[in-house]
Amino acid sequence: MGTWRPDYSSVPNVLSELIRTAFVAKEGNKFAVADFSAIEARVLSWLAGETWRTEVFVNNGDIYCASASAMFDVPVEKHGQNAHLRQKGKIAELALGYGGSVGALKSMGSIEMGLAEEELQPLVDSWRAANPNIVKFWWDVDRAVKTAVKQKKQTDVNGIRFFCQSGMLFIQLPSGRRLAYVKPRMGLNRFDSESVTYEGVGGTKKWERICIFRKNRALAPHERSAVPLGTDHCPVG
Repeated sequence: MGTWRPDYSSVPNVLSELIRTAFVAKEGNKFAVADFSAIEARVLSWLAGETWRTEVFVNNGDIYCASASAMFDVPVEKHGQNAHLRQKGKIAELALGYGGSVGALKSMGSIEMGLAEEELQPLVDSWRAANPNIVKFWWDVDRAVKTAVKQKKQTDVNGIRFFCQSGMLFIQLPSGRRLAYVKPRMGLNRFDSESVTYEGVGGTKKWERICIFRKNRALAPHERSAVPLGTDHCPVG
């Protein structure tokens, strides 16, 4: 048998693993731990106006079953009709909601979950066909970001405001909260497509220029994993 050895090479990782143990409930009390159910899918559905999805949530439905049903045009029940399709609906929801493609499915473990390589692109196509308002929302946001950076013009998309001010790109959410991107400018991403870039802490944990990149339609289908408003290290100065 192998010997387990803790990995202390990353201080942030170690702290994140240990921090919960620092909280102890007062004697006679208990901590209740909870999170938001499918919060990313709920917010995205609302922002994009994908009403069939919001109705699923309003009625306390199973979004994985509903997504699979919309993708394959058959009834899907968790423990009933076409139950085997729910897993495909689940992996599609987890990987594809924010523009992911085949690469995102693989990163989410789709192959390990039993999906075949040749199933992945059709799964992407089916999910996007079932969610046209979300797909439109991706591209509307992509255009709004570019308009703000190129033309210094304010643009609104579904209650989200995009504008440049004082050398920053701001994305103002419906709540009024602002996301700030430092020193935005146009550049090229790793797919050689025009992209907005900004300065921030990237995957190397160092301050660098990062791409907000979009899909290059010239790529082969299996390579189309770049999406609007994703982020990537950018090879520009």
